[in-house]
Amino acid sequence: MLFVLPYFLFFAAFLLWPLAYALWVSLRTWTTTGGDQGFTGLRHYYNLFFNWKLDDTVYFWQSLENTGFFAIITIPLLVVLALILALLLAHGPLRTFFRSVFYVPAVLSVAVAMTVWLWILQNGGVLDSYIHNSIPWLIQQPWAWVSIIIATLWWTPGFNMIVLLAGLMNIPNDYYEAARIDGANGFQQLLFITLPLLRPVLAFVTITQMIASFGLFGQPLILTHGGPGVGGPTQSTTPVALQMYNEAFGTSQNLALACAMSFVLGLILVILAVAQIRFFRATEM
Repeated sequence: MLFVLPYFLFFAAFLLWPLAYALWVSLRTWTTTGGDQGFTGLRHYYNLFFNWKLDDTVYFWQSLENTGFFAIITIPLLVVLALILALLLAHGPLRTFFRSVFYVPAVLSVAVAMTVWLWILQNGGVLDSYIHNSIPWLIQQPWAWVSIIIATLWWTPGFNMIVLLAGLMNIPNDYYEAARIDGANGFQQLLFITLPLLRPVLAFVTITQMIASFGLFGQPLILTHGGPGVGGPTQSTTPVALQMYNEAFGTSQNLALACAMSFVLGLILVILAVAQIRFFRATEM
């Protein structure tokens, strides 16, 4: 208990207490500039689920839909891409060099990585100067989503690759030698040895990638500012995290509603995480 105590103190101070405080704020009328204005109970939660005439409710569910669309597209791509990179770089010459090359983008902050892509994709940017065809990457759909997804695929698979590499290194080579003696080819070894033994790591990577995808914030903030309004709704790329930020620190300054939105999102993530854990357990061989 003494060894655990220092971590628990930090855990309580920087996670449990802010979580409890945010829940308390969500039950009140609380603006960012005006402060606490009294207890309102579950009114914010009721409005989010049942009062569809409010703009804040519409924007929240639209932003959640945007985030869900991004997650559905990127989670499989990022997991599969990381798995392919891990398989390619598990053995072979120069593997340490290429592991570093593919991991380097993950070290960059979202501000740096997305500023580079903004420089590449903006009107008159690097890409336009090479292809000599002005594609509205950041100002029109579906190019805005394509830009965000491409930038994310370049920036984030490095972490998943390292985790999957660690899982691959823990698979005993004896299994592969026995399989080769029995006549199994490379694809059969992947299907019947690598993937089943990598299942716990794949579950971890998938769940953490889901949480990261639902935390989408910096990419649309820097690349599209949550738009565009041409070829789609005005908030066609606004994710739910950015909507919560705008709710708390934008024109409405409604900190209490932003806290309520965060707890609704948290509940959705818990449900999805439990469903994924059950799925991986049910498919164990």
